[in-house]
Amino acid sequence: MKSWVKINKELRNGIFTEPELLEYLYLENDSILYNSLSIIAKIKTKNEVILQRVKCLASGKDPLSTRGIPRSEIQYVAIAALWSLGEDKESFDLTEDEIKNVNGIYYQKSWSKSLDDTENI
Repeated sequence: MKSWVKINKELRNGIFTEPELLEYLYLENDSILYNSLSIIAKIKTKNEVILQRVKCLASGKDPLSTRGIPRSEIQYVAIAALWSLGEDKESFDLTEDEIKNVNGIYYQKSWSKSLDDTENI
């Protein structure tokens, strides 16, 4: 297995395959999970296996969902990635605080938005 530093560097430089990206969504490393989800939002993947994994992380039922720093847990990053892919925001059963947490990620300048949201920025 590659080192976490090398994986993050390859993600930043766009040097990965979709099977590798899927593999990274199972790693117990917060930065790799965050960077992988960010890349998924950016490339607007249509890979169903990757999308199912992101949905699993977004559900909060996966043990990796709670990783990360408060208000930026992987669950919220996964939801932001799904929003970027055009997933209906109302399809998530979120509290007001959880919506604020996801918005904090989704509306960062560096985060890739869905095509519908880019005209509002």
